[in-house]
Amino acid sequence: MTLATHHDRPRGMWSDGTTLWVVENNSTSAGQSLLMSYNLADGSFSEGDDIELDSSNRKPQGIWSDGTVVWVADWDDTKLYAYALSDFSRMADLDINLAGSNDGPRGVWLFDETILVIDKYDTKVNA
Repeated sequence: MTLATHHDRPRGMWSDGTTLWVVENNSTSAGQSLLMSYNLADGSFSEGDDIELDSSNRKPQGIWSDGTVVWVADWDDTKLYAYALSDFSRMADLDINLAGSNDGPRGVWLFDETILVIDKYDTKVNA
């Protein structure tokens, strides 16, 4: 699979088995970040299906979903931003505030009922 030419700063990815969403950092002329989607069956980029992330979610790094909610880490914040998987509408009430020491989140992984977050400053995974 080859990423679209304008997709030059990938920071994380997640798939539901049909679509692959790739986090693109500061990808619009206004500095807004996107989720870009690719069809897993043929690797094609879904032109026009870019999803603009919330304007405060400007430096996304990791993405994960439980099949209903998508959480996107932002390396400049101590929270995970929540979006509905069905239409990527913002679900701020489901944001996850991270511990103050988890101030550089990079990657996100969901294991059972626990969300694991990799931090750029730590040598351990935070739960």
